Amino acid sequence: MISRGLRYIIFSCLTVLFISNSLWAASVADIEKDMLNKNYARATTTARTVLGRPLSLNEKRRANYLVGICYLKLGNGIRAREYFKKGIRGKADTITLDCLIGTADSYHIETQYLEAIERYKYILGKYRKIPNEANITYKMAQSYYRVGDWSKAKKYFKKTKNNYSDSFESEIARNVLDKNCFYYTVQVGSFGNKLNADKLFTKLKRKRYPVFIDETKDNFDTFYRVRVGKFTKLQEAKRYEQKLKENGLPTKIYP
Repeated sequence: MISRGLRYIIFSCLTVLFISNSLWAASVADIEKDMLNKNYARATTTARTVLGRPLSLNEKRRANYLVGICYLKLGNGIRAREYFKKGIRGKADTITLDCLIGTADSYHIETQYLEAIERYKYILGKYRKIPNEANITYKMAQSYYRVGDWSKAKKYFKKTKNNYSDSFESEIARNVLDKNCFYYTVQVGSFGNKLNADKLFTKLKRKRYPVFIDETKDNFDTFYRVRVGKFTKLQEAKRYEQKLKENGLPTKIYP
């Protein structure tokens, strides 16, 4: 009969062996698999296992980059930057480039547009033949648009449209330029039913507000956004927003 002490030793050895096998089974490819399935939270858990075992330097950097991307997808820019930082090295290789872009994107999703712009500019100045250069240029345009720098926004939207004509970003940039919506405006309602939008439009028109309806298609749906004013300066938009709030209307300034 096996003594209690010996049973404990056998159980402990089997537990260690099971954990060791699990650690060695997980790989960078498993993180990528979770990401392809859009299971980003699980991918971060898999990554902790992968990063807990011996890896080559580049494998570890690649794993950290992938975790950073997962946190970007989860909307956590701070955590994303923690992992991107671990993937950056002095040499300008592919992983470093990917981590630099990821870091810039993390500021972009946090609406820290000025910080994002500086980092995108650094990347475009340092690297040549960037695979996703169209996306970076478009995000530069978008960032300038969000901070109300209309001239630079137009410059980068035009560059996106003309220099990367085969990209989907080029089509988006063309639509932005065609709509010529380089101004601040105050949105007071968004409707899927045009009749409801028309009612609010008429109400505000009677009060002599410079109101208009912006019709936007999103996949197969159409939205009718009731907006007031087209202002070159944010402060002007804020003054109108205050008036509209006093009338009990929900407001949001765009862009």
